[in-house]
Amino acid sequence: MIYLGIDGCRAGWLAVSSEYDSSFSCEIHSSLEKLLEELPEKHQVLIDIPIGLPKTEPRLCDRLARQKLGPRRSSVFSPPCREALFTKDYREACQINETLLGKKLSIQTWNICPKIQEADLLFQNHEGLIPLWKEAHPELAFQAFNKGDFLKHSKKSLEGRLERKTILRKFFKKIDPWFDQEHKDFSSKFAAADDLLDALVLCIAATERYSSLKFLPDLPKSDETGLPMQICYPGFKS
Repeated sequence: MIYLGIDGCRAGWLAVSSEYDSSFSCEIHSSLEKLLEELPEKHQVLIDIPIGLPKTEPRLCDRLARQKLGPRRSSVFSPPCREALFTKDYREACQINETLLGKKLSIQTWNICPKIQEADLLFQNHEGLIPLWKEAHPELAFQAFNKGDFLKHSKKSLEGRLERKTILRKFFKKIDPWFDQEHKDFSSKFAAADDLLDALVLCIAATERYSSLKFLPDLPKSDETGLPMQICYPGFKS
């Protein structure tokens, strides 16, 4: 069994993988399809990307995730409806999303739409990926591994990076030399430091060695294509 945490990055998709021990490897993949081709049959993935998409109302899982994270660390954005997602013009996408969901798209959401499109097509074309692939949010994982306590600093800051490395060091004692080397290797390929930590925390959560997964909401709501609109996070085991 191989376990992966996947986070989008400027060069494509950053994947941290483990075979259920203290060793972690990191790779950048240009597409999810190519990443999937390299995976063995037995695998478990936590990915930081919306899976099920809303149609007539915002997703409950996003609202619950924001509530759990609190206002300071809530970086949960609202994904577009599928009709807006596959529109090529930003203004038109905003109009469609406002009509169906009551809210325009932020430019930040619009910029990540190509990755949401890619993930959506992957799940539409490979029905068996659910439940092997689950939607997750790194900040929920960090909070859970911090015994539920709110994190103090933004992940983009040096203080936030150190705070998150301290949390992960409980599970991966060699995180500092590992992080320094991986960041050196991949920063030139347009993967940021927080991308690396986000993928790593999701990989650790995926193994369930230190956690059993919980879900927001407990029972999934499905979108119009049958994909679950549900975000998982680790229930910390002391």
